[in-house]
Amino acid sequence: MLDSGGGPEDRGVPVAYAAGDGTASVWRFTWLDSWQAIWEPTQLADWRATITGDGVHATPFMHPDLVRAWLAAHGGEAAWLPYFLRATHRSGQRVLWLLVRERGWRGMLFRRLRPAGGGQFDYHDPIVASSRGGRDVLAPGFWPALEAELRPHAGRWFDHCAFSRIRPSCFGEGRFVQSAGTGARVRLDAYPDFATYMAARRGSINKLGRKLRKLSSSGESKFHVYGPGEREAALAWLPDLDAAHRARYPNSAIPADLMRNLVAEGLDSGVVHCSTLLLDGRAFSWHLGFHLNGAHYDYVCGFDPAYARLSPGLVHVHAMLAWLYAETDTRVFDFMLGSESYKHDWTDGEEITVRNGAIRSRAMATLPRLYARRGLHIAGRVAPILRDALPSARGFIGGSAPQLQDVGRRSDSD
Repeated sequence: MLDSGGGPEDRGVPVAYAAGDGTASVWRFTWLDSWQAIWEPTQLADWRATITGDGVHATPFMHPDLVRAWLAAHGGEAAWLPYFLRATHRSGQRVLWLLVRERGWRGMLFRRLRPAGGGQFDYHDPIVASSRGGRDVLAPGFWPALEAELRPHAGRWFDHCAFSRIRPSCFGEGRFVQSAGTGARVRLDAYPDFATYMAARRGSINKLGRKLRKLSSSGESKFHVYGPGEREAALAWLPDLDAAHRARYPNSAIPADLMRNLVAEGLDSGVVHCSTLLLDGRAFSWHLGFHLNGAHYDYVCGFDPAYARLSPGLVHVHAMLAWLYAETDTRVFDFMLGSESYKHDWTDGEEITVRNGAIRSRAMATLPRLYARRGLHIAGRVAPILRDALPSARGFIGGSAPQLQDVGRRSDSD
């Protein structure tokens, strides 16, 4: 169960919300408040079936395999309090969403409720079964009803409830105003085959034929996708991917142990997608992504700089797209967040701008933690100023720095 700060209760109390058109929308919210209940076999099976079902609106980042991987890389279950939401609309639409709150002194000082995944995952949308389609997949009133459900628990469950990186199809009537980044994607099903898709490419892709010929003349090349049963083989090259990625992006927020956990948890189920490019049997380009419900998500890639002349990045994406057309029913290739220019050459200009929203606690119970955080913030700003303005500790003791060093040396020799 949750700590003494209070946790969700499996109450199932309906929340009524009057929609703008005068119709009544009713949502029923229940919460699972322990990891044991969340991983209970029946509940877990329902979670898996819902996220992979027909007509579902979801991203792989709320898949149980990816959630397990993220948890293991960030302290495990002991480091987080779970708030697993199960919401049902009277139309039959269901919403599943895992929110978490950090334990420990940080969690006690600032109760921040947020979707699982944090900064390592690009999208934090809830899972919506029987989605309405179109721009707004949620049935009317979800966000106001959720706020009405959460408000009575402000100060106990949360001081700040952050709904970050929500895609436009889930905005609805929610107060999502702060931009959290823009990504790019292309609809592969707009083209009947890979050749037609490639014929429509522009920019750097126009020179790809020459790069492919250079690769072919350099040796025997092969593109390999890792499937169930090849987990250990994929784990073996992850250190190479991590090193290559960090060399190119030194400030990357993707921990190496997260990549290992993602492969360990999600490769066999198919939600994690791993591939390599090989030249004469040696892998020189590596890719880790996700695949769910006809959409491919490009996550992290890297290559051996010794092969840079072969343009491994472009060649790898080309091979991956050709494989997706030939071997799968992929409809969308999502390059996700980031403004890298190469993405525009592979896409048709479609962008996704994700946004953040929040509910802030106005409860009296939040005030002591608010003042404590402000005090620590002020102390953090003042400490360097005092350190620079006041005499050094040696000055207070008396004597110059060299004299003190001499005393120390003599003391050591006595």
